[in-house]
Amino acid sequence: MLYKKLGKPILFRMDPERAHHLTIDGLSVVGAFPGGKRLLKSMYGVSPSPLMAQQLWGIDFQNPIGLAAGLDKNAKAVKGFSQLGFGFMEVGTITPKPQPGNELPRLFRLPETAR
Repeated sequence: MLYKKLGKPILFRMDPERAHHLTIDGLSVVGAFPGGKRLLKSMYGVSPSPLMAQQLWGIDFQNPIGLAAGLDKNAKAVKGFSQLGFGFMEVGTITPKPQPGNELPRLFRLPETAR
């Protein structure tokens, strides 16, 4: 509710790249703040459901919805993302040297499909 009424209208007025970085930085701060993870979980978390549980390769997952590593390339917001109900998260990778990422613009929106 808070996201739809306040967050989304503000973020959708921004450049997508700026909105992405603001979101990552915000989740990083809230996830590190005392009580922040509990607040995120209470607002956006998902209760586990036995119907959604999965087991693959001997690993139990609460649900089949995961978060790809590329969303939080530098693993800044892991604590925040961990409270949003994902069944698993890929977090970055190890490379011998820093990687520059794709050329800009690399983010875009499809407003006609956004809800």
